[in-house]
Amino acid sequence: MAVPRLVGDVPSGRLYIQNMSSFFKIYWQWIAIGLVASGGVVLIGGKTALIVFVLVVISATLFIKPMWLMYLLVPSLFLEAEQFSIYFGNWRGRGYHFLIGVLVVRMVWEFISKRITPSAPSGHLPQGRSRRIPSREGVGGVSGLDKALIAFLSVQAVAILVSPDKMFSIKIWVLQVLLTLLFWCVRYFVKTSTEWKRLLNIFLISSVVEALIGFWQVFAFYLQKTTGIVVRWGEVFHAQILQFGRPYGTFVEADWYGAFMAIPLMMSVVLMAGAQSKKTRAVYGVLGMVFGIAVIISGVRAAWIAVIVASVVGVFVLRGTNGARTRRIGGRIPHPPPLLVKERGTTTPPSLPPQGGKMSHVLYGEYKHLVGLGSVCALVIVVLLAIASPTWVGQIGERFISIFNPSTWAHEPRVATTQKAFELIAQSPIIGHGPGSYKILGIVPDVDSSQYDYYGVYPYLTNYFLTVLHDSGIIGFAVFLWLLWEGVKFRARSYKGEGAAVVMGVVVLMIAYLITTGFWLGMTWFLFALLCTNSSRTRRIGGRMAHE
Repeated sequence: MAVPRLVGDVPSGRLYIQNMSSFFKIYWQWIAIGLVASGGVVLIGGKTALIVFVLVVISATLFIKPMWLMYLLVPSLFLEAEQFSIYFGNWRGRGYHFLIGVLVVRMVWEFISKRITPSAPSGHLPQGRSRRIPSREGVGGVSGLDKALIAFLSVQAVAILVSPDKMFSIKIWVLQVLLTLLFWCVRYFVKTSTEWKRLLNIFLISSVVEALIGFWQVFAFYLQKTTGIVVRWGEVFHAQILQFGRPYGTFVEADWYGAFMAIPLMMSVVLMAGAQSKKTRAVYGVLGMVFGIAVIISGVRAAWIAVIVASVVGVFVLRGTNGARTRRIGGRIPHPPPLLVKERGTTTPPSLPPQGGKMSHVLYGEYKHLVGLGSVCALVIVVLLAIASPTWVGQIGERFISIFNPSTWAHEPRVATTQKAFELIAQSPIIGHGPGSYKILGIVPDVDSSQYDYYGVYPYLTNYFLTVLHDSGIIGFAVFLWLLWEGVKFRARSYKGEGAAVVMGVVVLMIAYLITTGFWLGMTWFLFALLCTNSSRTRRIGGRMAHE
């Protein structure tokens, strides 16, 4: 199918309708055959056969339109809870694992059939344009980040040889390969700024839905305890910690919910700082309030610490963009392009005031003000929640104060798990114990027995640095540092446009992962890919993205 023309930065509504009409005209025979075949499958094979058939049809349709599959992949990354799992014997998968597989097949098929459409070279496109241009590197270009990923997977594969449970380590290694393929698929298929912005929009919208699900879980348990009305969705988590439980949304645990709500919170603050219209600022302000409430009621101390630290780090990170993102023209320093996640039309810098010499960076100045305003808003939110339930807010307050209490950390299971981790790392410091072995080696003392019932044995590593060091030793850790360094070099080029928002989202997530788990989740690697795709100025699989 021919690639539709782009009007400005995205196809217009009329063009979408025309494209869909053309799609049905071309494929109406296949659609009719599919409907007839589905009816026959129901009559012959029953419900299970129909489900398999529908999955095959959906895969075939999305195979034709890989970006549709990418847009569907983003909300599916939030579906991590047990009820969204698919079991094949002893192997467990998520829905998004299946979608990644379809994307990989499409990517391989394009390589084999030589129908690859490379994207823009290092030159800049005119503002407001988003198109594909052949790259100088061609198809085979591999960046330093890609080499680091391949080396990391290789070291993890070698570490399987020393694992006490090789089958379990193989499962974790397959997961790591799948997440790496997700990273490459995003960087391969996302070739225009329009597609990149649309993915960011879908992520923000999906985050709003996730936050509201968490609100409903807490509200449902509140109704049950106060009125006896049972409208609860899912089980109640950690009611012994917070009066109305801790929301977990569609994740396995509350820690992931709080950590992933901190990401759009920081994004909303940065996007609000760069917004030019009052309406846009109001929208991002409301989003920030929603995500702020989600982070507060989650009771996740790792998320609270991450937001506080990332807010301070952001002041220095965004301040460092002054020299890189401004240039003196005629004695003035123009404003950078506004940070609007727009898909329709283009954005233009505001008119320059008649002044020369020094001019403060707009994003940096607004960000500092919004951080202060956000602190005040957080206090207001806590006061309003206290009106609904003083006991509940008191428990949240005690949990927050415990962050600064040394005696609390002395009895914190995470401290004991870290100490145990160093003991096990010392047993095999060179190559480690194999991927995922942190879940199957040893038992940490003084841990709630409910943890054993839920996990079998307590997964005691909650820091991604220690996890890598434990699983693949000093060799794997050195390669992992190389991988992070390559990612930092990409990040340094991401300060233009909405890339600054994604940078802060990744920063807050990495800080949270120093305390909580979740490094091997699909959402984590999708955000890495989104960051590196936006910042790509060197060779990458499938060429480069077309930037304005």
